[in-house]
Amino acid sequence: SETTFYRRFVMLLDFVFSDLNMTLDDDEIVAEATKMAQQQSVHNVAGCCGRKIDLLFRTKSLKVDLASNEWKSTKTKHMYIQQQSKNFRSNCSILNGLFIRSSGKVNKLVAVDFIDTTGYMYCLELKDNVYVANTISTLLLPTNVTHLKSLKKTVKVLFKWK
Repeated sequence: SETTFYRRFVMLLDFVFSDLNMTLDDDEIVAEATKMAQQQSVHNVAGCCGRKIDLLFRTKSLKVDLASNEWKSTKTKHMYIQQQSKNFRSNCSILNGLFIRSSGKVNKLVAVDFIDTTGYMYCLELKDNVYVANTISTLLLPTNVTHLKSLKKTVKVLFKWK
């Protein structure tokens, strides 16, 4: 199930990022940046609630959103393009907030998208008022012993992300 693979991957992330001043918030959390973006684009701001996110990277002390990350099961594969689009838009909102907050010094973020055991890490960059996403690496969680080599590559990529 989606939750099983998600939990396995989050265990890796907890280990890799344990020494940093950040939290990995989950359980369908809402990024403040997505809520603000919705409020700016609609007339009825009372009904705005933001986009629900599987895993949100945040700084511990300031609670600043850093990246939205999504997981889906193969049962929902037919919705994957919609899910990718939602995550991309969420990360655009987060990056826009980081860009403004840093007076233009932060113009990139890194995030992940997964279906079951296969995902990818990408870099989202704000360039000349346009958001550009580039794939950094494929990420794989092993389902049997023959996949352990791919897990090693995934762990290396996570440490580079850090």
